[in-house]
Amino acid sequence: MDSTQLTLIHGAVLSGILSAFLSLYGIIADLVCLIRRRPHHAAYIWGIAGYLFLGLTGSLIAVLGTLIAAAAGGNAA
Repeated sequence: MDSTQLTLIHGAVLSGILSAFLSLYGIIADLVCLIRRRPHHAAYIWGIAGYLFLGLTGSLIAVLGTLIAAAAGGNAA
């Protein structure tokens, strides 16, 4: 693999990790709003589901990118 490709893969891994952590913040914020405000609970539940999907997708991108970088012989760290 070329060094440019490894750099792009490492960028994707970092973006996936960042996406997972930011979605954790969104889940916590929606849970707090869900507990405090009862009337519009369906919107907060959909928000939690969306953030959960975002976090899982980011985590999957990070794991797959690390596996690709390791398989290519590059340093995965």
